[in-house]
Amino acid sequence: MLANAEYILEQCCNMTIREEADENCFKYYITKRNAQVDAAIIAAPKLSDILLAYFDIRNENDLDFKKSALTEVYKYMEPRRKEYKIKGCGAVSEEFFADMNSFGIRHNTKTQVSLRGKRKKVVYDKLFLMAVYVLQSESASNYVEEMKNLRV
Repeated sequence: MLANAEYILEQCCNMTIREEADENCFKYYITKRNAQVDAAIIAAPKLSDILLAYFDIRNENDLDFKKSALTEVYKYMEPRRKEYKIKGCGAVSEEFFADMNSFGIRHNTKTQVSLRGKRKKVVYDKLFLMAVYVLQSESASNYVEEMKNLRV
């Protein structure tokens, strides 16, 4: 029965079901399929739950979840910041880091740009996609180097 539901969701809504066993029961997560997120998970498997949960339909309008997810992604990316600058995604990564500090996501000071409602959701979603781009760009840069080495 679950296979039928998953097939229908994939065909009509571009969604997938992820099953997770808990000590008491099974949990099912319905998420939008997103090739960018899938590629980022390959590059950052430690973030897989957060990256997948971001597009979970239950979190679609949950700004508190989105903010916490962005903060976790930031924490993962921040130690690699210098690496991102060198790679082809440097401009995007620097904008991501600057925006995380400017829009009240990491800091809540009077100098922060104040966002509300739908505008806040739009900014969070764009920041998330910027982070996903940076994460997958890191893998792509590594693939380029591997391919160059194969030609030698």
